[in-house]
Amino acid sequence: MLTDLEAYTKTMPYTEEALLLETEMSGPRKAWMFYTVINAPLAPRRDYTLRIEDQSNWRDGKGYLKTYWDISNKGPEPRKGYERVKVNQGSWTLEPLDGGKRTRATYYLFTDPGGSLPTFVANKANSGAIPDVFEALRKYAKDPKYAEAK
Repeated sequence: MLTDLEAYTKTMPYTEEALLLETEMSGPRKAWMFYTVINAPLAPRRDYTLRIEDQSNWRDGKGYLKTYWDISNKGPEPRKGYERVKVNQGSWTLEPLDGGKRTRATYYLFTDPGGSLPTFVANKANSGAIPDVFEALRKYAKDPKYAEAK
């Protein structure tokens, strides 16, 4: 689910547009160039392009899934009326627990939404959105489309 980027308009809260621009392969590793538009409460639309890298480590059915992202200058030009996000670094790490019966999900995000949004409003919006993101992860991870994906 986390790497089904084009489905983010359905699976990730506040994602209004999700466009996979390019897929890169470097040996067994994948990376994606991904453009997105976020329409969150209390703020004008924001857009940005990310380079998302698969940093997973699996050996003999053990290990973890990890994606890491950072802003990329590739992608569409900034849109009129949208705020271009210039700082967005983060990662997801999923680790199996109890022999795969449970999963530890770690989400890291460092961002500056830019614009004239006061910092306390941006922090409140980001803090409020994180539970929504985890709820979406729980919900869609059960979807048969993702449940058996490796």
